[in-house]
Amino acid sequence: MGGTRVTLDTVIGFYKQGSSAEDIADSLPVLKLSDIYVTIAYYLPHQPEVDEYLETRWLEAEEGQRQMEALFPPHGMLEKLLARKNK
Repeated sequence: MGGTRVTLDTVIGFYKQGSSAEDIADSLPVLKLSDIYVTIAYYLPHQPEVDEYLETRWLEAEEGQRQMEALFPPHGMLEKLLARKNK
């Protein structure tokens, strides 16, 4: 959300799990309560579009994760780092 590192995904995720705007503000004190209300107010009449946008972001992040793991396989990474540290 503007000026923070809190994403739309996070705020909408809290909201979809049943959190009120006040609950979200308590969990994410970096956000202004008014900004949370604005976000929810926008989301309500635009749910299909926002949900599609968030799904696309999730799929893109998942693909990015797969690409990174293909380039840098996580299996054995801890052992490699520990071996390098102990040299």
